[in-house]
Amino acid sequence: MISSWLRIASIYFAISVGYGIYMYATDTYNWVIYAHLLVLGWLSNVAIGYSYQRKNCKSKELERWQFYLFNIGLLLFFIGLIFGSVVLVWIGIVLIALSILLYLVRLFL
Repeated sequence: MISSWLRIASIYFAISVGYGIYMYATDTYNWVIYAHLLVLGWLSNVAIGYSYQRKNCKSKELERWQFYLFNIGLLLFFIGLIFGSVVLVWIGIVLIALSILLYLVRLFL
């Protein structure tokens, strides 16, 4: 499962670089989406993946739930930001928050 965190982080990094090039080429700068892609998409996935690698996870099921909640939440969050849907942004935020709670539970087990 650790490799899944790092793979998805690589995808978010590539999307961030592509979006940065798009912003520069079109002279339309949406820093909110760009910053969240980098920090939540790339950096958070890398940090969580490496922390799981450093500490053996006793519950693979908890890690799996956390992975899917986090990344589905991110996807909904970004779709909401792009299309201006406050409902999707909030659903995404709630899923991300639940995922972070699971991460903290797992971290201190």
